[in-house]
Amino acid sequence: MLSPSVTAQLIPDNIQRFQNDSKGDIQNRRQDIFSGNRVRSIYYNTGEIAQWPYAPSMEWPKGSGHEYVDGLTFMVGAHMKAPGSGQNIHLLETQYREEMSKDPVTGQIWGFEPIAGYNGLTINSIARSNDKSTWPAQWPTALNLGADYDGHWYGYFGKDDFKADYESFYVMDDSKDQKFTRPPYSFYPLASDSTRGGLGLRVEVRMLQWQQFAGTRHCVHQL
Repeated sequence: MLSPSVTAQLIPDNIQRFQNDSKGDIQNRRQDIFSGNRVRSIYYNTGEIAQWPYAPSMEWPKGSGHEYVDGLTFMVGAHMKAPGSGQNIHLLETQYREEMSKDPVTGQIWGFEPIAGYNGLTINSIARSNDKSTWPAQWPTALNLGADYDGHWYGYFGKDDFKADYESFYVMDDSKDQKFTRPPYSFYPLASDSTRGGLGLRVEVRMLQWQQFAGTRHCVHQL
């Protein structure tokens, strides 16, 4: 058996930083509208794009009132055996405006929730490249950027690189999904952390838009 000190040394530094980051919470939810080219839509830092009947929901051309999407969202599924019961269980991690499983006691939604610290003090906005007030004064230490990035845009292409006409960034996790942590299943993605449910996912998400033909991209670039 490995001693605690040896076990700790086996955890890569970046994984440890992610584990030390705060957990997702419904209080951190924000929304915004991307409009960097002729496609315009409301989106949320829970992985959802568009939300009928709210406008704009993937409107094209911008300003026309023609909307084409009810709602899109991000999903991750897995199949495994529960350590407590030996049963096969199936987890589907997502976040959507309806048909979400909830804790029968607390009413807490079991799904992805955004992590605090990745946007500015703006009341209801996601961090985006074209508005410095939406950036955090300091990017969370989980990103390992250092003070060199304080007050600068953490872009997909690099520091203060604005190749895209519109770029947004947020981080979410599935720690609030406690459905299978309870008896008889007793499944925890990290055995050392009984407060983290789900599959132990941490997702960094970017939305990028270009005015040229490249269009709009929703980029999940790290799990």
